[in-house]
Amino acid sequence: MPAGARGSRRLPGRRRLPDDDNDGDGITDKLDKCPNDPEDRDGFEDADGCPDYDNDKDGIPDSIDKCPNEPEDRDGFQDEDGCPDPDNDNDGIPDVVDKCPNEPGPPPDGCPKKYNLVVVTETKIELKQTVFFDTNRASIKRVSFALLDEVAQAMHDYPTIKVEIQATPIARAARARTSSCRRSAPSRSAPTSSRRPSTATA
Repeated sequence: MPAGARGSRRLPGRRRLPDDDNDGDGITDKLDKCPNDPEDRDGFEDADGCPDYDNDKDGIPDSIDKCPNEPEDRDGFQDEDGCPDPDNDNDGIPDVVDKCPNEPGPPPDGCPKKYNLVVVTETKIELKQTVFFDTNRASIKRVSFALLDEVAQAMHDYPTIKVEIQATPIARAARARTSSCRRSAPSRSAPTSSRRPSTATA
């Protein structure tokens, strides 16, 4: 190349490039930390001239990483998506202090409470027993007090669950059904005859 002439060269399959930007990423070689590897221009450290195939260095390539700039926390819960999960069970208690990180539970430990007479799900409190009322009265029998105590405790432990209480007067409904059956039941008495039975004489 003659002295004083500005150098240029052509790379196979690429446009004509100046010698001061070998990889053609728009960053001059004197500022490019990777002059032979073009920058990937993904908004992450684009000024250094080096491609970043795994921005957050969590071992999951950016091409399949749903959170390319946030490293996966590798706790055995949805680790393949590349996103950190600070609260696996979504119970509002961070995994770092949650003693049961994969089972939703109330504060302070984040573990689900154990009940004998009710079952607590994410949306409701299910009763394992019937609530018994005094006959023809709105008062609850003592035998159901333990059940109601657990319901109250569950409502305290899980304040986000909305509870709707319904009661059906079983005795009144049973009497109504019995009365209806009596009115509609057909007569079962034996038919009578106006004729006299015949008698045989020897």
